[in-house]
Amino acid sequence: AKLYTINKFASVLPEYLKVFKDDRCKIPLFMLMSFMPASAVPPFSCGVISTLRSQEEGAVDKSYCTLLDCLCSWGQVGHILELVDNWLPTEHAQAKSNTASKRRVQIHDTRPVKPELALVYIEYLLTHPKNRECLLSAPRKKLNHLLKALETSKADLESLLQTPGGKPRGFGEAAALRAFGLHCRLSIHLQHKFCSEG
Repeated sequence: AKLYTINKFASVLPEYLKVFKDDRCKIPLFMLMSFMPASAVPPFSCGVISTLRSQEEGAVDKSYCTLLDCLCSWGQVGHILELVDNWLPTEHAQAKSNTASKRRVQIHDTRPVKPELALVYIEYLLTHPKNRECLLSAPRKKLNHLLKALETSKADLESLLQTPGGKPRGFGEAAALRAFGLHCRLSIHLQHKFCSEG
């Protein structure tokens, strides 16, 4: 009966998404989809990251919360980490670009970088226990990489304190404060997780 219901819902879903454009209708549909396997709704599940990527900074569509929930419940938190990793400034990337050989072919991603949106997504994951659990179950290497990316906010804050009104390299003032807060929160969660695991 469960499989029949999932298949039936999945078959009418594309039509529902065409008809129901309002957030009040879309969000409950997304919530229902988060309880289904990603393979049952392939057209939708394949487009979630693209939808999250196309959100505009500052004018975020509230459906992003439910989309993040979907990815977490499908065990695809790695896709979110990859997206925010592409958006967050890193010291490693800056150093790498300075020392790169001129003979090497470099591919430049023309899509805009959205560090503040990355912070919105990370904050949402850390704030909700179920999603936080999914985030913390990601490979340790990826979590440490995220922690290092958030840590770059310290240099920006130091720069702002030394030269008020200056232009920091990575984050703006408000974003640097937010990133540093998230860095502290993530550090605490990781410390707790890895200490309790021994």
